[in-house]
Amino acid sequence: GNQIVAQYYNFIRLGMEGYIQVQQTSKDVALFLASEISKLGPFEVIGNGEDLPVVAWKIKEDSKLNFSLYDFVDRMRMNGWQIPAYSMPKNLENLVIARIVAKHGFSKDLAEEVINDMKKHLVYFSAQDGLKPGKRAKSFHFT
Repeated sequence: GNQIVAQYYNFIRLGMEGYIQVQQTSKDVALFLASEISKLGPFEVIGNGEDLPVVAWKIKEDSKLNFSLYDFVDRMRMNGWQIPAYSMPKNLENLVIARIVAKHGFSKDLAEEVINDMKKHLVYFSAQDGLKPGKRAKSFHFT
């Protein structure tokens, strides 16, 4: 619907070369985010932005952490980042992923800010003795 209209508008406004540049920039930002998230330690990137400018990740299965992905994105929300975390549909409901879409206007500078905030919150969680991972979030999940 609306996204198709926006893409068409961008194509008409920017021309073929401009449109390709916008899409390449989004892809480059997504690839950067995927690379940096995979370096953080507890996360496994499962969608690296190669095909679509979307980065998806989960907590590594062997990680013994005191937080869930729901807890993590809640902390990120404190910095204004609205990163959804949700469980997969039936038969995969134990798999929880988070994702970031690198839309037009999401610059590498913003991506660096996201990564810096992620690092900050990982430090926060590592300093919380006795904290237990939270359960399913009330939003951003499939039914």
